[in-house]
Amino acid sequence: MDIETLLGGLAAAWRFARAHEDAVMVAAGVVLVLCALVAMKRADRKTGRPDRVLRRWLGLAILGFSAEGMWEVATEDLTLGRGLALIFFAIGDVAIIGEMITAEKSRLGSIKQRKHLRAVWTIATILGAIVACSADTPVEIPLRFVLPLLAVWVWKLGLQELGENEVIERDENALTWMIGPWLRQRVIALRLAKPGKADLETIDRAQLIDRLTRLRFRLWKAERDGNTTLVTRLTARWHRLTLDADDAMLAEVTARVQRTLVAEARTRPLTAEQVDQLAVAEQSAAAAAAAARDTDRQHREALAAIERQQQAIAAAVAAAEEAQRQRQADARQAAAEVAALQRQIEQQRQDAAAAAAEQRRAVEAAEAARRQDAAAAQRLVAELRQAADAAAADRREAVAEAGRQAERQVAEMRRLLEDARREAAARGAQVDQLTAELVEARTRPARRTSAEETAARVAAYRVDHPDATQQAVADALGLGVRTVRTYWSAPELAEAAR
Repeated sequence: MDIETLLGGLAAAWRFARAHEDAVMVAAGVVLVLCALVAMKRADRKTGRPDRVLRRWLGLAILGFSAEGMWEVATEDLTLGRGLALIFFAIGDVAIIGEMITAEKSRLGSIKQRKHLRAVWTIATILGAIVACSADTPVEIPLRFVLPLLAVWVWKLGLQELGENEVIERDENALTWMIGPWLRQRVIALRLAKPGKADLETIDRAQLIDRLTRLRFRLWKAERDGNTTLVTRLTARWHRLTLDADDAMLAEVTARVQRTLVAEARTRPLTAEQVDQLAVAEQSAAAAAAAARDTDRQHREALAAIERQQQAIAAAVAAAEEAQRQRQADARQAAAEVAALQRQIEQQRQDAAAAAAEQRRAVEAAEAARRQDAAAAQRLVAELRQAADAAAADRREAVAEAGRQAERQVAEMRRLLEDARREAAARGAQVDQLTAELVEARTRPARRTSAEETAARVAAYRVDHPDATQQAVADALGLGVRTVRTYWSAPELAEAAR
């Protein structure tokens, strides 16, 4: 399949898509959403970060929309051929994706990454401006211009969230290099190897140190030669590069430059005067070495004396510390005894408080029992009063009943008397005699109750009220307690009552 056939197929597909734009857009959207969901599911299962996959799919969708605008500009506005249109169609997306990948591979925050980030923003701005030219309405112009910038912004947020943890996790499985730094730098520079975090930092650090060293040596030469223009330019470059250098890197650069200058001075041939000066310096050095040896011997003797003095001081300090520890031990023992005594006093106080509380509870219980007994006594008195009232009421009822019975008897007797008067009018004398006897019987006082009747009444009341007390029986029958007590246990009276 040649390029013309491929371009012809793409053109036919493009015409079909333009003819059925709505259906193609819906189908593409559905496919894109399904693919994004599948990718997010797999990413969530593998890494637990589906947001990164969603961010990439969003960027690809936006870049695809921008690529469509590039194709319209190439084919309709510029009227380019199919080959040039295909190149123009893909050049923006390929360039921006390549710069994104390079920025992701660079060390976080390095000069190289910042350079590629600027390139990504620049390409996105140019791409948005070109795509905006294919807009059909004024509202579509800012939309087409902003979409590439939005894709870059979302990608940059994901790049910032990448952080150092992912690089460290990736570096745990990195290979150990068995070649030198120079060859390792060349292999990585040729894209033949993928460096880990440690290799990447080492290479960037070494490259920056080399550049600073060469720049500083050139700056020294320019200052020596008096080239102010070159000094100004190199100084500005030096300031820009030292922004990413730390103190250790600057110290390494200083040591290298200093070593270069010292090596030049060391390897320069000596004159006769310098040879004489060197001999004199060697003699002076020998004398100084002898004096230094004497001084060192005296210093060692002084150190030995100081060491003996320090040992004596250490022994005295140890004795003082031992005495201090003994005093502290005695103090701790005394404190422990005081604490034990305090605990004993506290325990006694708690026991006394518990005894007082127990006594209070006993007093309260006795008081409660006394109140209960008083209440029971009051209830008993009330019951007795009720019983007495009931007995008095019974007596009054009995008296009233007896009066009513007597009245009935009197009425009956009067009736009989009237009948007798009517029947025996002729028996006047006899009737008068009977009337006199009746009057005499009514006016004669009632005879006293006999002992048998009293005993029968007590026994009958006990039969009707087996739970009644002697006082209750006495109150009910109108008798004295001593009289009731006399007939209380007489069995023959009880038998007579039955």
